[in-house]
Amino acid sequence: SSSCVGLLWVLWLLICLAPGSRGQRSKKNAICHQDSCYAVFLQKRTFREAGRSCRELYGTLATMHTGEAAGVVHQLLSRMEVQSGRLRLRLWIGLHRPPRQCSTSRPLRGFVWVTGDQDGQFTNWLREDTPGTCAAPRCVAMTVHTSESGREVGDNFRWLDGSCALPLDGYVCQYNYKGMCPPLEDEGGGAVVYTTPFRLVSSLLTHVPYGSVATVFCPADQSDPDAPAQHTVLCTERDDKAVGWQRETPLCTPGATVENQDWCSGDHGCEQFCQNTDTDYYCYCSEGFVIDEDGYGCKPDPVCVDMGCEYDCVETPRAVRCTCPPGYQMGPDGRRCSDVDECRQQPCPQLCVNIPGTFHCTCHAGYQPDDEGECVDIDECLDEGSCPGTCENTVGSFRCVCNPGFELGRGGECVDVDECVGESPCQQQCINYVGGYQCLCDNGYDLQPDGLTC
Repeated sequence: SSSCVGLLWVLWLLICLAPGSRGQRSKKNAICHQDSCYAVFLQKRTFREAGRSCRELYGTLATMHTGEAAGVVHQLLSRMEVQSGRLRLRLWIGLHRPPRQCSTSRPLRGFVWVTGDQDGQFTNWLREDTPGTCAAPRCVAMTVHTSESGREVGDNFRWLDGSCALPLDGYVCQYNYKGMCPPLEDEGGGAVVYTTPFRLVSSLLTHVPYGSVATVFCPADQSDPDAPAQHTVLCTERDDKAVGWQRETPLCTPGATVENQDWCSGDHGCEQFCQNTDTDYYCYCSEGFVIDEDGYGCKPDPVCVDMGCEYDCVETPRAVRCTCPPGYQMGPDGRRCSDVDECRQQPCPQLCVNIPGTFHCTCHAGYQPDDEGECVDIDECLDEGSCPGTCENTVGSFRCVCNPGFELGRGGECVDVDECVGESPCQQQCINYVGGYQCLCDNGYDLQPDGLTC
């Protein structure tokens, strides 16, 4: 699950990452804002390869459903560092169109964001849709000018669709998080360094994503030479369910030495989840539950229960509102959740199967999904039992061809052809056998070299 993946990332980060180390990605090639981070990678990739690279760090190719999201991406691309000296780049974003899915009525023209949404109202097309491209897959890239003068050119940041198999100059990834922590104050030992789940190491972040680790450097303490030179603190979910720093600041104070004891690995008594602190631990619960008075048990959120919410609820300035998990939508009564049929948006290249809370793509008969989820032809001829004779693979299917002297029967098997029935190929006598025939001559005649005449 995503929670397990996030926990593994945090454990790896805390154990393996040397504090104060520097990442390989330029600080100017990434930006975080509200609940998302974006990063640009200047590596030649096809659309599929670019998407795979984003998924390796639990992200996707960038989506821009609103002008605000596009503005954040434009801000990132305006300040990125380009080592190659190229004045114009083309970068993949997360917008693609399966074959024969063109639409003249929708702003996205039948294109689908990699998140499955194809009804967004924000677009930034450079030109009108090109006729005749509907039969092939198409993917979208942004044109980016790297010089100050080029940024005023009309095609800067505009969208252009083209072949998905063409390696472009790079791509923009998006990483979504359940919340952000505020940046920490410098405590006198130097700027705080943040290491994010997508492996950005930076001291410039204005929004620090959930799962990041902050390294706070402490000034030298002449009165205590054993005082730690730095502290690390995790951006996590606190007991009030808000995303925040694991410990209160300032960290560089006497007695702030980390104990490094894993209290939660023992008999902690928490009903659901346990979280270590420097000198102790605390229990917390999943969404829709609150911690019991004993500090260990979990019970349904009484506010949500009183409201009659099926799943969970949130407090707003005006009232308490019921909420639904991802993949569900609120019903007409404002309390019960109903499944969203994502397949109505046709997110899959072939077949879509809706299941509660999500969907999955599958393929027509004769196709199978590859490692990237694309439907590729099955070579049925690799199975020796597919045909009794010769097997010829076709796109989405196959056909059997019988050896000479046989023909395909009604059951798909190869049966012997009796060449001697009807118009015999022999001048005089014809003898049929399985897979062929033989001509013979009457007494007083000899068979000629052609094997047919006497």
